[in-house]
Amino acid sequence: MTHSVVRLHHRFVATEYSKNGQAVFLDKYSGDWFVLDSENRDLTDDLIDGLPVDKLAGLEPSKLCAIKKLATSGAFEPASKDIEKKVSLERHQVTLVIIEALNFCNLACTYCFEDVPLRGKKMSFETAEAIIESVKKLNLAKSFVIEFNGGESFANLPILRHIVKCVEASGLLKEHSISYGMTSNLTLLPQAAIEFIKSNNVGISVSIDGVEDDHDKHRITGAGKGTHARVVKNMERLTREGIEFSSISVISEPGQISRAYAYLSSLEVPYVSFAIRRHSDRSPLRQCDYSEIAKELVKVFRDSVRKFKKREFAPKVMDGVILVRNLISPHDPNYMCLRTPCGAGINMITYDTTGDIYACQDLIKERNFRICDATDPNPQAQIESNEVVQRLKQRKPGDNVGCEQCDFQMFCQGGCYSTSYFAADSDLEASFRTRTPHCEYYFSAFSLLLDFVASEGAALLPYLDSTPYLQDQELHEPCCN
Repeated sequence: MTHSVVRLHHRFVATEYSKNGQAVFLDKYSGDWFVLDSENRDLTDDLIDGLPVDKLAGLEPSKLCAIKKLATSGAFEPASKDIEKKVSLERHQVTLVIIEALNFCNLACTYCFEDVPLRGKKMSFETAEAIIESVKKLNLAKSFVIEFNGGESFANLPILRHIVKCVEASGLLKEHSISYGMTSNLTLLPQAAIEFIKSNNVGISVSIDGVEDDHDKHRITGAGKGTHARVVKNMERLTREGIEFSSISVISEPGQISRAYAYLSSLEVPYVSFAIRRHSDRSPLRQCDYSEIAKELVKVFRDSVRKFKKREFAPKVMDGVILVRNLISPHDPNYMCLRTPCGAGINMITYDTTGDIYACQDLIKERNFRICDATDPNPQAQIESNEVVQRLKQRKPGDNVGCEQCDFQMFCQGGCYSTSYFAADSDLEASFRTRTPHCEYYFSAFSLLLDFVASEGAALLPYLDSTPYLQDQELHEPCCN
């Protein structure tokens, strides 16, 4: 260090989010943050006032270790006036291609955010072929996912098989690693579907809202009958067939996450996700205590981590994983469009049943978000020149009214854009200034998780990349090199 005084940069402000005797300093406009442990709290005041360099030699080893870490993180003055994140070159590459195999579903879930009808059209073979030709022309990441969605995709199993054959014949596999995924209500599971899953290593996410009462309140047939028993029976079939699957539960009220987590733990579901209910024309989003739901999520996430440390089974709580990764690396392209931050029109592209291309699956049928169709000779150019897509790419943390000074704006990054769009009554201009209805959920979750990450970082890092059944993961203690 060439300066006579070592001083913390003024952009870092001590937060109130740590309850473990730690000092957490956060720059809310860049997403950078660091922690000083309780044994070094006296060092905090010295670094704020300015610590003379000639006093460094007399510091204890732990304090020198802390200063070394801070020096490498750019926490000291002088620093650049304009702090800019180096964005990965993959930031705007497509990592997720969603293909809607049909536009109807065999269920009539009361909260369906796509408002999918009971009857409709299936994708044709010709459209599927045009879509794969279109995908070849996108700015694809080296590894990407093709996800089947729409209504209940297993209701159009022949088109799923045809799409896979088209991919194999397209030459895409020569330059890209492609995996397949789908979300299913799992009320339809013919043996042919099991064979399709196995032969193509398809990742399956099962829609189950937890215990029977919570599930059957909303996930019903057209005749109004519950589907929980049928879903659980087919989950048992997947298990017998050796097919690992995850679950996703739509959360409508406080208390539901706790019930669902306990129930799915008893079924030994390895990966669980909890999606906060979104807008639906069938049943508009109602006011809810999102902070209580966030507290529940963090509670079950902490329980999962605790059991991981003890080598006990617990479902891996993927929402917690995503939120923690946002805290660690807000710009990681692999964790975009997972409700926060949003990847609409950036790293995610959706093809509907007719082959039309949209910036976001949630916004299919909203004409403002249609870009072109699969027969366009240069879909990537159409995406990049599309005015709405450009506005989505330029969407910045803090743009929404009420978000300007939020400590967690770099981690939330506005949340799921579609929730803002529908909260603005589908007014495009207003949507880019409208705060997501789930803001309270994000704020509460991040405020609780920041403290947890600061105190449990040693266990969290291996947990993030673990599998629930893996018993030989090593837990690494923090060290100073």
